[in-house]
Amino acid sequence: MPGDRHLRYSIEHIAPQNPKEGKVVTDLAILPAMTEAFSLTWLHSLGNLTFDPLSAQYKTNRIVRFPEKIQRFFQKAPLITQNELSDFLTDGNRWDEKSIEKRSQKVVNFALDYWNPHKV
Repeated sequence: MPGDRHLRYSIEHIAPQNPKEGKVVTDLAILPAMTEAFSLTWLHSLGNLTFDPLSAQYKTNRIVRFPEKIQRFFQKAPLITQNELSDFLTDGNRWDEKSIEKRSQKVVNFALDYWNPHKV
């Protein structure tokens, strides 16, 4: 799959963008409450977004429970960025503001290191 130049990707929200409209049932023990404050600050932040092959994203949107979404698509996914998502879970089972902040920092640090024009 990595060698397929024609593979198409989409952006997946880890904490779902429309939990009540979509098929994902939010479990407040696992996901934060979808308050206005969460939506404004965290929902669309870098740490809550990941790349997903379109074919996988199509399947991910039909997963009903968040733990199943993590198990099937974030631990056995074709992209490293998805497979490491479980490393950011708070207490090993919650995706929350702390998870998003930690992941944001890792993505930013990776980008700064990888695209650093001063790095030899």
